[in-house]
Amino acid sequence: MGMVADDLADYLSTQGVGTAATDLFVGTLPSTVTQGIAIRETGGIFSAHTMGASPSGIGSPKAKVERPRVQVFSRAATYATARAKIQDCFNLLDGLQATTINGVLYQWVAAVQSPIDLGLNANFQAEWSCNFDVVKAVSTSTTT
Repeated sequence: MGMVADDLADYLSTQGVGTAATDLFVGTLPSTVTQGIAIRETGGIFSAHTMGASPSGIGSPKAKVERPRVQVFSRAATYATARAKIQDCFNLLDGLQATTINGVLYQWVAAVQSPIDLGLNANFQAEWSCNFDVVKAVSTSTTT
């Protein structure tokens, strides 16, 4: 049971968007990769707790769901390719519900906005991104 970015990268990989460590990465997209996708965890909102649970989850009962946010980032040599790849991610993730990935139940994934053009980087490669809110079961492990 990994972290949210690892899980969503695995999901996108199984859906044919990319191959882990080749053109699909968790965290930063290496500068040596001309065309690829990266998923990084960003700030979400507080976990949902049942009555009487502290925000830290100490005591019983603990948090029931986590609500993280992720950013999906696309880079390619051309505008059209980078745009198409981020759209593939958008189509697969926006509205994803009741899906178990790596043993963790993802109740809901929703795009915060449509994909946005970030312009060209220093190497004149096109870059796009999109952010997603996630509602998921609390992960019980910190390893991937």
